[in-house]
Amino acid sequence: MLKMLGSPRRCCDGITRRETLKAGALTAMGGFGLPQMMAAEAAGMVEGAKAKNVIFVFLLGGAATQDMYDLKPQAPSEIRGEFKPIPTTVPGIEVCEHLPKLAQLAHQFAFIRSVSHKAGCHNCLPCYTGFDLMPPDQNPRATDSPSMGSVIQYLAGKRTETPPYVYMPNWLGWGQSFRRAGPYGGFLGKQFDPLTTE
Repeated sequence: MLKMLGSPRRCCDGITRRETLKAGALTAMGGFGLPQMMAAEAAGMVEGAKAKNVIFVFLLGGAATQDMYDLKPQAPSEIRGEFKPIPTTVPGIEVCEHLPKLAQLAHQFAFIRSVSHKAGCHNCLPCYTGFDLMPPDQNPRATDSPSMGSVIQYLAGKRTETPPYVYMPNWLGWGQSFRRAGPYGGFLGKQFDPLTTE
C-alpha cells in the first residue's frame, strides 16, 4: 500500500467545518440542476465533449452544503449559513463568497444536488453506488453494489499500466479505524476495488 499524507487525526477533530471553509481549504462539488444545465447549454458554455477522466470528491465530514453551495440567503437566519453567495461562470449558479476560484471554474465541472437516500445520514454507500436502502451497518460486503469507479473500470474492460481507479489520500474510514462501505468493487469482485493509499 502506498503511504501518502498520513495523519492520525480523526474526522471532525480539532477544526470545525466552518473553520475549514474560512481557511479556504476546500473546493469540491455542489449542486447543478436541469434548469441550470439548459441555461448553460443555451449560453454556449457546454459543449458535446466526452469526459476522459473523472475526479469525484467525497467530503466525509466536510463543510456543510449550506455553507458552500446551497446558501439559502432568503431563509431565516437560523437556517441559512453565515456566508454570502457569489455568482459563478455558470448563469444561475452561486457558491460561497470564500470560494472565488471555484466560482471561476464552475463551467468545468458538474454540480450534483440530487443525492437522496434512505440509508441513514452518514452512510457512504448511496453516494458511491446509488443503492439507497439501509444496510445492516457501514462495513463493505462482497454483495454490495459496486462503486461508480468500479463499474467504469469493469466497463472499460482493459488493463492499463496506470491504475484506472484510485482512492486517496487514504481508504474511506481510515481516520475512524474501520473501512466504510462505498468505494469498492462489491459483487463485481475485489479486482475492481480501487488502488488505495494511506
